[in-house]
Amino acid sequence: MSDHYAGLKMNWVQKNIDVFLPQYLSDSSKNSLRESLKQFPENIDERLYSKHIIDESSILQGDGIEGMDVYDVSSQRTYQSPCLVISNTCDIDLRNKRFSPINVCCVPIYNFAKIADNLRSKHNKSHPVEDYLKAMQRQEISHCFYLPSGGGLKYDGIAFFDKMISFTNSEKIHEKFKLNRFFSLSLYGFYLFLFKLSYHFTRIAEGIDRDAPDNN
Repeated sequence: MSDHYAGLKMNWVQKNIDVFLPQYLSDSSKNSLRESLKQFPENIDERLYSKHIIDESSILQGDGIEGMDVYDVSSQRTYQSPCLVISNTCDIDLRNKRFSPINVCCVPIYNFAKIADNLRSKHNKSHPVEDYLKAMQRQEISHCFYLPSGGGLKYDGIAFFDKMISFTNSEKIHEKFKLNRFFSLSLYGFYLFLFKLSYHFTRIAEGIDRDAPDNN
């Protein structure tokens, strides 16, 4: 299977947990996160979500937003979908004044069962579709983030990082986001989200020597 398996890298992180723990956390938060990571991937469940909206006044990276207008280029149609905020919290904070505003980037959250049915219909039984679907649920596929039901999400969801959309950053969009926000990630969920996001977009060990003579 050609898809990159982030789960292989996650195993390495688990063995070196203390190196990757955020230094700003309190000791109790570090211990809680450490224990959650040790249980991965058996704890990919409602524990990915906070029991409450973490910051009522700000939009946070990894927040879930309902009812956003999403434009699909291939079908040239607009539909409503829940979305996952991809942008960094500080970048989209309106209190941070900038010469050039940064848009709020999101990805749609799809119904995992529908995606699974679609993949099954496209591939015959000889293709390991079920193994692939299980790998997605175990956060082993690098280009997507699996969201189990919970935290306001009524079904198992999946967000693909390559389906990025953006909204003009403004007071109006922030108010809409805050009104329609239905989950915030827990510390554990946010850590997994950042790992998947960074591995997908910044895989520095790409295996290409860009300055090698044969590349010219």
